[in-house]
Amino acid sequence: MPSPSPPPLHILYGSATGNSSHIATTLSSTLPPSSPFYSSVLLAPCDSAKKGAPVWDAWGRDPGRGGFRHPLIVVCSTTGNGDAPENANKFVRLVKRKPKGAERMARGLAYAVLGLGDTNYDQFCAAARAIDRGLALHGGRRAAQVASADEATGLEETVEPWVATVYAKLEAACRADRPGEEKKEPAPPAETEPAAPPRESKAGAVARVLA
Repeated sequence: MPSPSPPPLHILYGSATGNSSHIATTLSSTLPPSSPFYSSVLLAPCDSAKKGAPVWDAWGRDPGRGGFRHPLIVVCSTTGNGDAPENANKFVRLVKRKPKGAERMARGLAYAVLGLGDTNYDQFCAAARAIDRGLALHGGRRAAQVASADEATGLEETVEPWVATVYAKLEAACRADRPGEEKKEPAPPAETEPAAPPRESKAGAVARVLA
């Protein structure tokens, strides 16, 4: 039986001032357009995955021993007193709900979350941390610890190293259920398309956006 095709990589953003959407957009353009663990890159605001959105049908299915987990990257800022941005509010409310019985609506996901906030305010990066906890609670596999970037000290201090490593960590989490691949070292992004022209590094592109 042929191996299942990899799913798309979703990059979701929750943005109030534009920083999160800029980072997510830059990531979507600097990551390879396809790879061994995803078929395409889809960019959208977090609320595109609100309650009832079709993506949850796929994200809630266990990939099984030979399948790929669905890769998800979330970049989300925090506004006000720990609130989610307007374009992420419905998504955050959804993932914060407690599962009902054996329901695990994110059991088919492997995910990484980047939060943007400001330590001069209470509830630093609360929205991103709520997303990270909620996806884990609903059965998602955390590919990397949630990262919290601080506007007070410089977003790039956290964003750049996170961006530089998220691809490899996400690949390892997505492929871990496939036979014989539990201990395989993930390939760096540049090796997935050797014939492609040189691309600006992910971290460098994000640094240019934040400059």
